[in-house]
Amino acid sequence: MAFRLLVYHDMPAFAVERLREHGIEIKRGAQPTEAGICRDIVDCDGLVAFEQPEHGFNRTIMDAAPRLKLIARRGVGYETVDTAYAEELGIYVTNTPGINSRTVAEAAIMLMLECARNAQRVSERFRRERGAYRMFTSDVSARGFELTGRTLGIIGCGNIGRHVAQIASQGFGMRVLGYDAYAGVLPGYIERVADLDLIFRESDFVSLHLPSTPQTRGSVGMAQFRKMKAGAILINTSRGDVVCEQELIQALQERVIAGAGLDVFSSEPISPASYPLFEMERVCLTPHNASFTVESLYHAVDSVVESVLEVAGGQRPAHAVNAPAHPRG
Repeated sequence: MAFRLLVYHDMPAFAVERLREHGIEIKRGAQPTEAGICRDIVDCDGLVAFEQPEHGFNRTIMDAAPRLKLIARRGVGYETVDTAYAEELGIYVTNTPGINSRTVAEAAIMLMLECARNAQRVSERFRRERGAYRMFTSDVSARGFELTGRTLGIIGCGNIGRHVAQIASQGFGMRVLGYDAYAGVLPGYIERVADLDLIFRESDFVSLHLPSTPQTRGSVGMAQFRKMKAGAILINTSRGDVVCEQELIQALQERVIAGAGLDVFSSEPISPASYPLFEMERVCLTPHNASFTVESLYHAVDSVVESVLEVAGGQRPAHAVNAPAHPRG
């Protein structure tokens, strides 16, 4: 019986060709709701979880899939997959670590530049007013500042954090402070800091690169913002729930800090509680698409295909995030 893979989005031609060359049958699902997935997955051996729906990939879905051997996530995060239950059932869960590190790092630098120049707000006014816009130096809100010589504090010095540090240090001549309780030896362009408060006190930009865990959720809030410089800017391209978003909004409204560059939010899709962010100066927002580039997509899909072929071939996938004692055969 052929290994049948359930997908809900178009896969690039190279991926489809490679899977079919190895005898993988691709089944296109109709509707990625919980009920829809339960209907579609009954006769499938693998699921490509390209998105992280609100219902997650939970027990209900797994219980509807007696043949399921693999849930392959495109991306690093897998918090909406019940990995423990999958492990109990003998189902591997995989992700695609490291493939979007440079892409997300470049997005973090982009947000730093946009905040420093208030670029999104100025561009909105220019587009709206066109010839009536008072150009050159007359619009005070358009007056930016350089990154060169500033201090960047990085919290979380994994692959993405290190790429951000490298670009900031070698590209802009920034001083880079790094805090990470678990990282090993850091590259020379990162000054390791043991006191997290020092990151907040001394940095002109604080860039978060943290996973969503019980320890990190809500770990950055008003107490931390009050330690920051009045002209400092928070950057978050990691997970929205590591920041107390309502406290961030308050800190921006009260000018405790100067701005924020955010690719992630407390709820996604974004809720009305986040809407005040859209009206603020030096707040630059992107819709959780920091990893959305041609190169990143190619490498992610290639990694997913590799996981599928490994499991279909009876191997333990290289990027498994769980360890079933008795994988389904």
